[in-house]
Amino acid sequence: PAARSAPAPTNTNPKPAAKNAARAKRGGRDGKVLDQDEIRERIEAECRKRGYTLGWRLLSSPWSTTKSSRVALIGLQPGGSFVPTDHPDLCRESGSAYVDEQWGNSAAGKHPLQLQVQELFRHLNVQPEDVLAGNLVPFRAPNAASFQDMAAAVRFGEKLWRELLASAQPDLVITMSAPVTRSIANVAGITALEAYPSGWGNTRLFNGKSESFELLGLPHLSRFRIMTHENSRPYISMLMHQLSIT
Repeated sequence: PAARSAPAPTNTNPKPAAKNAARAKRGGRDGKVLDQDEIRERIEAECRKRGYTLGWRLLSSPWSTTKSSRVALIGLQPGGSFVPTDHPDLCRESGSAYVDEQWGNSAAGKHPLQLQVQELFRHLNVQPEDVLAGNLVPFRAPNAASFQDMAAAVRFGEKLWRELLASAQPDLVITMSAPVTRSIANVAGITALEAYPSGWGNTRLFNGKSESFELLGLPHLSRFRIMTHENSRPYISMLMHQLSIT
């Protein structure tokens, strides 16, 4: 999608009645129930087909979030050079990986990325366990640059997330990293995104809307810690107030 610069956002938040009317107009889910076993088999079959050996992880949230969730958060892919035995692959039974899990050498919930996402959820006034959270590409890799055939993996992930988002019907979808923002914008049919300053050099924040949901594109919070960066806070606050969900 094309991006165009926009001035610093002002608070154009619609009234609750307008938001409720828009949600009612959109309608509910199409009645299709996502089957956990079928989703798991599709991912594992793709792993076998492509020769991925580091395992996979789709959701960082409970499966219940695929049935209904006001907010979705989508990152690029799970990182790491081994398969963590204490991290579930399809989904969590409860809670949120961004709060409850121990990552790297940090205490549970204290990894820098977890802290950034927790701050994001606080801005949105949502409980972490209620957010549909996961990875566009479910296949684990030490880093994106070392991953084989990323284009095919992204196409596979887009198909999955088209179904997940159609089921959950979020009002707001947040993406981390430019590749994920482009993919989800394409999935939603968003052809233009407004670009806003972030207060972190030339890094930009992106906002767009489809008939299904509003999209907020962030840089990856593992590298760009804009949620707690002093220079970024005014821009984050203004943009958050502009979102239809807030």
